[in-house]
Amino acid sequence: MSSFREQKTQINDEQCLADSLKKLGYKPQVNKEKVGVRGHYGESQKAEIVLKKEDLKEGGDVGFSKQKDGTFSIVTDTYVMRNGFNLQKFTKEVTQAYAETKIRKQASKAGLTFLSKTETKNGGFRLQFVAA
Repeated sequence: MSSFREQKTQINDEQCLADSLKKLGYKPQVNKEKVGVRGHYGESQKAEIVLKKEDLKEGGDVGFSKQKDGTFSIVTDTYVMRNGFNLQKFTKEVTQAYAETKIRKQASKAGLTFLSKTETKNGGFRLQFVAA
């Protein structure tokens, strides 16, 4: 029996999301229309961005489904995830990578040059930029 879960996020930039997933070592499949996110016994949900189970080495896919408000929710069948997959940990990892990608993109558009990244005690990070 499937147990699809949906984790809401504040992620709203598809290209930054795809770039962030690549930076984390994933192989996102970006689709113009929603496609199936595979779960247990062929059950599925739909999403525009899919990480295939073969690439994840898991029992199911992970998808990013665009909501009416423009944000993406993470969808996966937690019943079939094998290797200790933790949806909240995964969400945090993706959200942090997305935030860094988005900040760097905006800073670059503003003509700033990246200097350094410092990890903070609370698990976050601080980026430093300089005007070009």
